[in-house]
Amino acid sequence: MTKTQENDITFGPPPEEYSYRCSRCGYEMEVNEAIIDFEFAWAESEGTCPEGCMPVLVCPHCNQETMEYVRD
Repeated sequence: MTKTQENDITFGPPPEEYSYRCSRCGYEMEVNEAIIDFEFAWAESEGTCPEGCMPVLVCPHCNQETMEYVRD
């Protein structure tokens, strides 16, 4: 094992990305799972997202809360 390999720390696989599309302007983007986890917890605490659904996000293009998860 080389010195570089000894010092390398693995943090696990890269984060999962989820496809989202704005229902108003059609803007599409991949959203990191950390953002989804945060938004899900926030929506759940507010009572706006039932268990098992994906949270609706604010579109960075049209600034409306219209970004919805797109199932592949």
